[in-house]
Amino acid sequence: MTGAMRSAPTDLLEVHAKLLPVRLLLEKICFRSLLCTYTLPENHLLRKLAQKAFQKQDVKKYPPPLRLLPRLFSPSSPSKIETITPRTQPHTYIPSFTRDIAVNKDQAAKQERLNKRHINIYTDGSGIDNSAGAAAVLINKDDPSKSQVLRYYIGPLTQHNTYEAEGVGVILGLELLRKSRAARQEDTNMIGLDGKSVIEATFNLKHRPGQYILNEILRVTDALSTGTTPPLVLTWISGHVGLHGNELADEEAKRAAQGETGGSCPLPSFLRGKTLPASVSALKQHFHTTLLHQWGEDFAQSPRLRRFTVIDGKGVRSQFLDVTAKLARRQTSVLVQLRTGHIPLNAHLHRITKSDTPNCPHCETQGHHLKETVQHFIQECPAYQKERYQLKKELGRDGDSLKAIFRSTDNIKALLRYIGQTERLATTFGDVSHYDMDDDTV
Repeated sequence: MTGAMRSAPTDLLEVHAKLLPVRLLLEKICFRSLLCTYTLPENHLLRKLAQKAFQKQDVKKYPPPLRLLPRLFSPSSPSKIETITPRTQPHTYIPSFTRDIAVNKDQAAKQERLNKRHINIYTDGSGIDNSAGAAAVLINKDDPSKSQVLRYYIGPLTQHNTYEAEGVGVILGLELLRKSRAARQEDTNMIGLDGKSVIEATFNLKHRPGQYILNEILRVTDALSTGTTPPLVLTWISGHVGLHGNELADEEAKRAAQGETGGSCPLPSFLRGKTLPASVSALKQHFHTTLLHQWGEDFAQSPRLRRFTVIDGKGVRSQFLDVTAKLARRQTSVLVQLRTGHIPLNAHLHRITKSDTPNCPHCETQGHHLKETVQHFIQECPAYQKERYQLKKELGRDGDSLKAIFRSTDNIKALLRYIGQTERLATTFGDVSHYDMDDDTV
């Protein structure tokens, strides 16, 4: 996968491949499996067993997995986690509203600026200060005093996410639409939001996290739909481009995320006096973040950390995959070997008893006994002075630091040209100097 030498240490290869260590990966799989049983419908046999196992974790001898996993991970009670049920609508079901999604943000902003409706509803969800909130605003252009707002505090981002908040915002907007009896109905058939994924999800009815919110949106829109009113339109609005309605909804959503709930009218019964169940997606994301933090702490104890920091100071958050995404396999391979120090240069070959000397072959002929390390090969060896001059000409000050050389795609292109021109590694990798090369190129 990485093209590294067999002698390369596993912890460095995991960093380059962005793969969790096996122990942490197994924890992730077990945690997701546990959550999967917690989200099953309440009449499902496994859900009943999971609920019983959560309540009785005190089995001391040979606990079964369903009782051991809650003890290891201590998640929320199954009753406090959302239930993901199969779709309740028939396959022939068609939502009673339409959607309007522009091809890009500029087109969406243009459509909104041409909006001539007297009354508009905008919704938004926000995650700020580790909390999530949702809001909806009804703007009356003819009489601003009749504008309305609804806010709802959802909970911490460790248990909820902004996708969920965007969906709750739509429910609040539908409540404002239902309550606005004095407004002209033909002017209140549009709800604008900047969460495109929520709009698309309402037309894709397969079961997923947050399904109970989508089901409520469909239920309310069906109830609001009558033969004498124009169909409701969910419109995608460009976010953070200075559109007044969207900016106002965003401001109110941030207030909701800070704990404010309520507004110009009572909350819909779906949200009134209750706490929403924890989102499966948010719980998985929070657990993954915890695992990354644990991985970072474990890697900090690695005996190879000090040497690797010279190349990449970001540790487990290395951007290696991003800056090498468009490289050929052999190019990625030579970079991985350079970064790990396990590369067919004499310093490493001597360490694994594949070379009689650790010294640079060029320098040794001049009577200098200098080890052929990665740093010596790239920055010091006088045999490659001409090639190194061209490298530093392209990189500027970045050419003085190995960390800077490996930091960006442009610098890596220059490094690959340098490696190709020296021909020191051509026997193993061939010519790696061409950025747009094919793996089949000799």
